[in-house]
Amino acid sequence: MDRNRINKRLMFWYSIFWVLFVLAIYLSYFVYFVDITSTKSKWVGLFAGAIAILFASCKALEISFYKSKNPMIEKITKYFTDGAFIFLRKLFKISLLFMFFLSCFLVKLMGNNFVLCFICGCVFTFVLIALSVLASSKIATRSSQFYKESNSLALAQIFNSSIFVSFILVALSIIPLVILFHITKDYQVLNGFVLGCALIAILNNASSVISKQAVNCADDVARNHVAEYEKNDKRNPLLLLSGVTKSILGISVLSCDLYVSLSLALISAMAVGGEFLQLMGSFLPIIILASGIFASIVSVLFINFNKINNPLRTLFSRAFIANLIFIVISYFVVKTWLSNCIYLFYPILLGSLGGYFVCFLNSNILYSKYKPSINVTNAAMSGFLSTYRQVIKESFSSVFSPCVVVALFIVASFVLAQGLQEPASGLFGISLSVLSMLSCSALIVAMCSFGFTSKNVYTVLDTYEEDICDKDNILSNSIGNVGFHIISLGKNFVNFATLIACISALVAYCILANLDQIDIINPYVMASIFLGVFVPFFYSAFSMGIVSKTARRLVLEVKKQIKNFPQVLRYEMRPNYEKCVDISALNSLIQVIFSVIIVLLIFFVIAFNLEEEALGGFIFGALVISFSLIYTSNSSCVLIKSVKRHFENQFNCIKNTDEYNAISINEEIFHSFKDLINPLLSALIKFLIVLGLTLIPLFIG
Repeated sequence: MDRNRINKRLMFWYSIFWVLFVLAIYLSYFVYFVDITSTKSKWVGLFAGAIAILFASCKALEISFYKSKNPMIEKITKYFTDGAFIFLRKLFKISLLFMFFLSCFLVKLMGNNFVLCFICGCVFTFVLIALSVLASSKIATRSSQFYKESNSLALAQIFNSSIFVSFILVALSIIPLVILFHITKDYQVLNGFVLGCALIAILNNASSVISKQAVNCADDVARNHVAEYEKNDKRNPLLLLSGVTKSILGISVLSCDLYVSLSLALISAMAVGGEFLQLMGSFLPIIILASGIFASIVSVLFINFNKINNPLRTLFSRAFIANLIFIVISYFVVKTWLSNCIYLFYPILLGSLGGYFVCFLNSNILYSKYKPSINVTNAAMSGFLSTYRQVIKESFSSVFSPCVVVALFIVASFVLAQGLQEPASGLFGISLSVLSMLSCSALIVAMCSFGFTSKNVYTVLDTYEEDICDKDNILSNSIGNVGFHIISLGKNFVNFATLIACISALVAYCILANLDQIDIINPYVMASIFLGVFVPFFYSAFSMGIVSKTARRLVLEVKKQIKNFPQVLRYEMRPNYEKCVDISALNSLIQVIFSVIIVLLIFFVIAFNLEEEALGGFIFGALVISFSLIYTSNSSCVLIKSVKRHFENQFNCIKNTDEYNAISINEEIFHSFKDLINPLLSALIKFLIVLGLTLIPLFIG
């Protein structure tokens, strides 16, 4: 299809989008300012979700119209898509079984409406994962062809695939919750939706990261002891699994994390607002999130990729514009909706600006000219152990700034919402501040997806040795650095969003459980806090054991294929890539379920034998330790990576020196630790908090 026909089709679809967008703005204005009733405000959320889906669909169509002219690209696309969907099929089967047994248990305790929300949460999360994988493999891979043709077109296609994932995420957050709230009329029942999201997220994250670690271990062993092939040799039976886990599943893990965080923040704000302002307080968070969606769409509509020289600066400037638009809309919403509670706007302002600037927390570890990188570089001159100690020291120090920001964030939100005069109002201010931080998260997801998609393109080209990227291409030379910086800064936001959403949920737990305070001197609470501290370490250790078991099975499969089919080494036969993917997905999922069951047993022992105050202490202990581990591991990995990149640039990639080897070994250690710890604990802590919110009716009933 030629360019003119493509442009005509795009003009047609974007015309439909503009008509519906203007109509949605007009209807939202009518609800905001003309007929303010809590029963009609749900339509604003539905308008925003529908427009987000339509906008994402336009971006997907814009990519799909450009068909690949290279048959190898289409072949690569099919390999990656098939390999990723093997994972999805296994995840679906295991999740369906787990969901069935958990639904039978919940229907007796919580009722039919709760189970309906729980099933909806599982289904919508799985849909999000499937769409993320599809965008990362089939759509994003096609953008490889444009690196030779046009830098601006390549940037546009990568960004469009990122926009597709991000706006589908926010749409699937707001639409189901608004509809379910309209059906059930009970925001506490909506906890079932987030419980379903958290269940699928914990299975998806665990299977993805465990498979990634296992294939890295197995690939090293296989290359050293089984056959004489390079890492990207087509004779390697683990080739497809390596590409799938490194490239495609990264976006699905990111999507799951922010999807659960956004849904959890929305429901927590609705619960706290319902206790403070009844129905109007429950619907106000929906209006706030819808405002963030509209602001995000407006901020990215007019990006001209022909004039982009720095994608990183462009993406963050658009995020800042979206936050400014969101602040203006939120002010008029609060002023019109709750004129007597205009002070609730100040926590929203704080959360919106804080959500943008929190990305830059500890950003000094990204650059070689700052002290942390200089210290690690100097330590590398003394060998491996000195480098290791210095990285640990700098990563431990980096936890200080987020902890201070969290403390100031909570106190400031509470005070600005007049919590000193009315504590319920202050707690509602904390919830609104958290939600406003996540309301423009679509652009943060787009940033991270942009980085992952750029890495996907290069993984495809590098794996299959396609000489599409020109070495003199400016974009080809700079996109690696841009992707690294975008992902690193975006991960700061994701980690902070996890913590702050969990704090909001913990506030909702205390309010709904009628807890004015948690007495840590109480022996049951004290014991529960220590159990909460133990759980993240146990779960991480168990997962590391799963990596070793899965890697051993993959090595045995590689040996079996090489022994039974010697034609593989002679390029006369294609290895059975799919078998390795199948083993990795199934083994990791089954083992993860055992670890989740053990954690659940500890949780239920505390929940049903001790007080609700003790359960709150358990969750608080797990939250604090999980956040410390997550942030420390992420900082250490980013720091050692930036030092390695600096070393390569400064010394022209001299890879046989002792200094370079010390940095490389440390990079492997910290990178594997971060890739395993971050997704696992992020999903686990949200799952435990949502489970605690679920059990509140049993306590107060």
